[in-house]
Amino acid sequence: LPAPIQPIANPVPVKSKNKKKSVKKKSTDYDYQGKIIRSIKIVTFDPFGYSLRDTSKKPIGFFEKFGNFYHVRTRRFLIKNQLLFKQGEKADQLKMYESERIIRQFNYIRDVMVAADTGYKSKDSVDIIVRVQDRWSLNPDFSFGGGRFKTSVSESNFQGIGHQLEGGVNYRIPFTADYGYYGRYAKQNISNTFISLNASFIDQP
Repeated sequence: LPAPIQPIANPVPVKSKNKKKSVKKKSTDYDYQGKIIRSIKIVTFDPFGYSLRDTSKKPIGFFEKFGNFYHVRTRRFLIKNQLLFKQGEKADQLKMYESERIIRQFNYIRDVMVAADTGYKSKDSVDIIVRVQDRWSLNPDFSFGGGRFKTSVSESNFQGIGHQLEGGVNYRIPFTADYGYYGRYAKQNISNTFISLNASFIDQP
């Protein structure tokens, strides 16, 4: 009978030819969580031709450029007053998202993005960029109904400081010398609070 095969006491390990490649972790906004906010930069954009999602877009048509020329951008201090974080504090992603939500609720704001500046790299600090795009804020209105003709003009972001003004005139149909007028003023989030002011007057014909 053949002799039994004796097992090898110390087998030599065989190296695998298929080495696992190391995968680098992609950088996200959460990488900045807890870092000290070194600076906050606020950039505002006109309402026509721009996109916060595609920074390569620019106004090209006559009407886009014409509208932007006569539009007053939202003042940076007004945006800054709505932020839930400040320079020198630790970056908090939830506060960034909530700041976006608060700013986006204003009817004169089209879009907003709050993010860390990826061009600045540091182990313990971060720069924050706040990008805001306005809506066109001056709007005329005409309406008929109830034997009346109404015409009005509203400005939802007067001089870029968030003050809302509206004024109009009511005429009876058929048109006579008898007419009425009205006006309204409103301001949201006064002095960085959730208090709003709304005042109006009406004179009916």
